[in-house]
Amino acid sequence: MTEHDLSASTNPERPPFLHDSAALTAWLTALVRNREYGTLAELRRASGGTNAHIRAGWYGGDDHRDLFEQMAFLFAIYHQGRPAPSYGHGSLGAAARRIGDGTGRGPNNPGAQRLLDRIVASRRIPWRHLQHAVTRLRS
Repeated sequence: MTEHDLSASTNPERPPFLHDSAALTAWLTALVRNREYGTLAELRRASGGTNAHIRAGWYGGDDHRDLFEQMAFLFAIYHQGRPAPSYGHGSLGAAARRIGDGTGRGPNNPGAQRLLDRIVASRRIPWRHLQHAVTRLRS
C-alpha cells in the first residue's frame, strides 16, 4: 500500500473509486487499433483469470469487476479479426433486426426471434446467449 492509497482511504472528501467505463473502452479500442491479438485472444477465453481479464476488471472497481471482465470478453468476441474498432450505437434489439437471410430478418427470422427470446426471458444476465448474439451480429 502506498502513501497515496492511505490518504485516499482516510480522506472523507475524496470519493472512493467506483468504475471507469470510458477508460475500459479506450483500452479495448487501443488493443484493436494496435493489433494486440494476443491480449484480445486472452479476453476471448471464457474461463477468465488471465492478465487481460484482471486488467479489464480493474476498471470496474470492487463492485463491478465481474461485469467489466464480461464486457471485455464480449468486446473481444465481436472484434475478432477486425482491423479497426467499432463503437456501435443503438440497442441490441435494433441490431438484432439485421440478423437473418433471404427468408427474413429480425422478427421475421425464427433464429433471431429465438435468440432474443432467450435473452429477454433470463432473470440474470444471460452471458452465453449474449455471446451467441454478438457472434451472430458479427456475421
